[in-house]
Amino acid sequence: MELTFQDFRARGPWFGGDLQTLRNRMTRRLINPLRDRLTGQAEIVKLALPHSPGDHLRVAVNRPARDAQDRPLILLIHGLTGCEGSDNIVITARHFLAQGYPVARLNLRGAGPGASVAQSMYHAGLSADLSVVVRHFRNRPESRHGMVAMAVSLGGNMLLKYLGETGPESGLDAAVSVSAPISLKLAQRRIEKIRNFLYHKVLLHDMLMGLKPLPRMLEPVPGGDLGQIQRIYDFDNLVVAGYHGFRDADHYYQENSARGYLGSIQTPTLMIHAQDDPWIPFESYQALPYNPKITTLLPREGGHVGFHGQGSEQPWHDLQATRFFERFC
Repeated sequence: MELTFQDFRARGPWFGGDLQTLRNRMTRRLINPLRDRLTGQAEIVKLALPHSPGDHLRVAVNRPARDAQDRPLILLIHGLTGCEGSDNIVITARHFLAQGYPVARLNLRGAGPGASVAQSMYHAGLSADLSVVVRHFRNRPESRHGMVAMAVSLGGNMLLKYLGETGPESGLDAAVSVSAPISLKLAQRRIEKIRNFLYHKVLLHDMLMGLKPLPRMLEPVPGGDLGQIQRIYDFDNLVVAGYHGFRDADHYYQENSARGYLGSIQTPTLMIHAQDDPWIPFESYQALPYNPKITTLLPREGGHVGFHGQGSEQPWHDLQATRFFERFC
């Protein structure tokens, strides 16, 4: 039986890619109590990274009040400058917990509360870290009915790259990416356009703030002077490429863009992206290599990790991800 999905229709007043993108930020006060409740109920797991001595990952694990008995563990992965408490991660966690899924909210290396157990910072292609997470949770009782993953934005690129690298050995039964920048160079060019000036300013500020608890990341920056970083490209060139061993930002983008790994994915995967995403150009998703394991949903509207649609307060991408996971798990 063919898997079908609901069409996306924007819910007023969140019309247009920008309002879809900004909606959660504009209604954050409504999300804070839920975030606090999840934090209070979470088991915190600390995972050592053998390939990066001194670095650890922090994962927040929540179990559903109603155990559905047959639900897989879902690993949620945030985006750029995000963490376990990001608005979209919290909203998605609530949804899946209500459906009976155990939920693991990963902090990428050095992100959010994960900075307290790390010495360095993640980047868009640090898939070796995901391997550690998947191996660990595959051996926990929460995954006795399987394990799936859902990642947004930059985390989506990392997840897709991981899936392509691991092929049939991914350890995941299904995966979903939402608004993933699968061509990193195109995403960098788009976010630095004049129309995205405010987005770029806020993102770069948050990226620089994320360095404060991780002084080791400043070692490649001449004189440790962050004043040299005026653009996201500068950050990627001096900090990310410098620390992680790439020649420059363009080399980092080339080696870590998930688009080049899609043909090797052998895990059932759903890729969701809106054509009006103000951050990630739609051209990234055109003429993708054919892979029968990959399903794409590319609605005209939805913004960047927005998808606030008619008929439900729950974001549309969460509802479609649920349908997808139920098909394969």
